[in-house]
Amino acid sequence: MINKILSPTDFSENARNASNSAALLTQKCGGQLVLFHAYHLASAETTMMIDVSDILKQKAQEKLEEEKARLLSKFDIDIVLDSEYGPMVPLIQKKVKEFDAQLIVMGTKGATSSVKRYFGSNTTRLIQEVQIPVLAIPEDYDIATADKLVFAWDQSHLDDELKSSIHWISRTLDLGIDAVQVIDKAQSGDEYALKTFAQSIAEDSDYHLINGKNVIDRLQEYSLANSGILGLMAQKHSPIYNLLNKSISTALAHNASQPLFILKQA
Repeated sequence: MINKILSPTDFSENARNASNSAALLTQKCGGQLVLFHAYHLASAETTMMIDVSDILKQKAQEKLEEEKARLLSKFDIDIVLDSEYGPMVPLIQKKVKEFDAQLIVMGTKGATSSVKRYFGSNTTRLIQEVQIPVLAIPEDYDIATADKLVFAWDQSHLDDELKSSIHWISRTLDLGIDAVQVIDKAQSGDEYALKTFAQSIAEDSDYHLINGKNVIDRLQEYSLANSGILGLMAQKHSPIYNLLNKSISTALAHNASQPLFILKQA
């Protein structure tokens, strides 16, 4: 069961929106939220002869305290603050182990055009590398408005832990589950197998075979039309694995208007 959520932040509006989503999930599941900020030296600061790491640490802590106060004004939750100097993705992977986090919730953009590229690219890399579920929240998206978890299935096997993660987010946000498989007109989908998969997660899960050649685009269209969070599973050697690695950055760059819930399976 997911009860500890890690929310990396760069203090941008999009990151704050993602933290709102993380806080809502934390409140609903009665868990703990870890707010983490990875700080680094700007290029101009690297040429300075004095050590500014203590100053950066202090500023990071002050901003984290402000963000904590903002969230506690809206949510009744337990929040832990942490910051560290260094590159974002390796540090997030470190914090996942340090805090035993079971879910990462983060935004897809940052505060300025340069930070947007930095934060967005790190979200993409994190989705590809981290081994726990990642919920990527688009700019201005209110997760409370989601009605469904539209989960893309490619006939790969999901272990009980991943099925439990799907069930957890659907139960926590009161979402219906819609298992979908995208097929080309020249292909034939196995409706019975899709139904069996959907009902293995929850007996009342829905399921649909949908036509389309561009899998990611078709999934996004279907998910958007159904007010859904788009769920994808990355498993090595599965049909969707290479497609996912190539397409996530494109999906984020195109300002996907619904969240992505990414599961990883070794």
